Amino acid sequence: MRLSALEKKATSKSYRLYVAIVVMFNILPHCFTLPAWLIIIAAIFIIWSILNIYRNYKLPSVLFRNTLIAISSAFIFMKYKTLFGAEPAAALFVVVAAVKLVDFTKYRDGMTEIILCYFLLLTHLLHSQSLATTLFFTVDVFVITTLMHQLHKNDRRQSIRTFLPSLKMLFLTIPIWIFLFLVFPRFSASLIHVKPPQPTTGFSEKLVPGTISQLIQTDETAFRVKFDREINNDDMYFRGAILSKSEGLNWRKSESDDVIPESKSLNDKIQIEKSLTKMTKQEIVIEPNFQKYLFALDYPNRLSTPDGQTLVQKSGKIFELKEPLHNRTLYNAESLNMNDEFLSSEDRENYLVIPEVSTRVVQLASELELNTKTTQQKISKILNYFTSKRFYYSLNPGQMPGDALNVFLFERRIGFCEHFAASFSTLMRLMKVPSRVVIGFQGGKLNKLTGYYLVKTLDAHAWSEVWSDDERRWIRVDPTAVIEPIRISFGAETYREGLNRSSVFDAKNSLSHAINTNVFFAIDAITTKWNNFLLKYDFEYQNKILEELGFSNSSRMTLFILLFAGLAALTAALKIYFSSQKSKTDPVLGLYHSFCKKLEALGVTRNKNEGPQNLLLRATDLIPQRRNEIESIINRFIEIRYKNQGDRTDVKQFMVLVNKF
Repeated sequence: MRLSALEKKATSKSYRLYVAIVVMFNILPHCFTLPAWLIIIAAIFIIWSILNIYRNYKLPSVLFRNTLIAISSAFIFMKYKTLFGAEPAAALFVVVAAVKLVDFTKYRDGMTEIILCYFLLLTHLLHSQSLATTLFFTVDVFVITTLMHQLHKNDRRQSIRTFLPSLKMLFLTIPIWIFLFLVFPRFSASLIHVKPPQPTTGFSEKLVPGTISQLIQTDETAFRVKFDREINNDDMYFRGAILSKSEGLNWRKSESDDVIPESKSLNDKIQIEKSLTKMTKQEIVIEPNFQKYLFALDYPNRLSTPDGQTLVQKSGKIFELKEPLHNRTLYNAESLNMNDEFLSSEDRENYLVIPEVSTRVVQLASELELNTKTTQQKISKILNYFTSKRFYYSLNPGQMPGDALNVFLFERRIGFCEHFAASFSTLMRLMKVPSRVVIGFQGGKLNKLTGYYLVKTLDAHAWSEVWSDDERRWIRVDPTAVIEPIRISFGAETYREGLNRSSVFDAKNSLSHAINTNVFFAIDAITTKWNNFLLKYDFEYQNKILEELGFSNSSRMTLFILLFAGLAALTAALKIYFSSQKSKTDPVLGLYHSFCKKLEALGVTRNKNEGPQNLLLRATDLIPQRRNEIESIINRFIEIRYKNQGDRTDVKQFMVLVNKF
């Protein structure tokens, strides 16, 4: 197609509208990751370009456009401290693609927008490789490629057949996609470093009343976990961090919490009969929302090191990473059902440090300590105080001004898990029992389709641990389980949904709840299987595939050769298939071949690679008496086949000409 025709097609109103729609389609996924002001600017220019197409609205000047791009680049630089990287690049692409829509005057502008759409898709893939993103990628590549195809082909038809050439083109590249995907597994370190996500609000190295309740307001996935044995929901406590420095209701980490424990065997620490200990293995897939924290079932004994990461075990059976997670990560954990942690004399002193509290709180602890000898008796005294004084569990206990601990224990008597855990641990220290606060998650929903428990941010929880000299081990104490056992049995979502005690059971057994849950779990099962395949597909997984195929002790070169041979065979089969179907599926080409056979009967044999124009010249020279008929048939074939491809009326007229010849 000549350049003038390309210019005319690229600047037509219909094509400009298609480009604007495709640009908007590619900007949509970035609405969740880029600043709102930037998306607003993009939306303004998209609407401006559409109004210009239909209403001839005056477009902004070149100076205005360039100034806006420069200002936007400056703001992007101030936000990300650079113009290089996935996020600033995506921001720049969004601005340039939107502003370019109002500067659409040449064929080059159309190609620029198409290329920018490909880059917008690429930057979105750097943020997410989920199943939804993969499906979006497939559709988007098809749409952008079709747009580019339409720019270079003068097709006057506006029907579903417009998409067939692009669909066929992409279909033929599927073998190459499969080959590259299978040969090159995921890498432990990304070639392009994407800025790690900010930690989800509420989970940090300190506990201030209100932080966990803020976290529970969201409904994001924290991690998925699969156990090697059946686990009761009441036992599903996932350890995340230890807080040992008490400030009443406020707790935070201390330097002692970061100490790496000495390596000692179980029998050296405590005397526990082997029959009482159970090992639980877990496969955990964590989302990159919690920076360096890794969670595991109480009480974690061993964690595998995620690819490309350095794992550090700290005191309190805590496992952390040296560097924050950038992507969804799979790791394995082993946990004991009893804590085998050793308590040194130095640790005992740290866990007995008493905060500054009111005289009334000290007096309460003294009263509760009366007539108690064992740690268990002291635990029972505090829990009985909570129940006898009618403390209540609430997601929104409100602010507690002044001495928060004093207000909570003697005035408000209403709180969230963090209030109960913090106050309980503080009272235990006042009663001369080593104690600390543990933050993590409790509970989860089983997806029977995958065997994974889905743990969400709304399952965030805080509980206490106290040292028992009688049993010579740490004991988990969850005051929330005593104050509000429904929270532990049914999960925190019942409170987030605003249900009361009487409606919890009805809601769980309702038909609508069952339908919504089944649909959600079905979608989650598909997503989980896809994500796990991507996470597990590494060099080791490739070797397992080769072993299953009978190639034991094979190298990756074997897999490469097998896949390349399969690709070559599939490509050859597709080529043969489409070649055999070409004349069957294209009636115009079939009629042309029929015409060539009639010419051959008249003494004009078409050469194998001869084009229609050369055939026209030879045929009219050899059969001059039928020049007009031959010219009419071949010119009509060229017009239909290579220019506008014609419609049904053109094909019928062409068939009449061939049949009459």
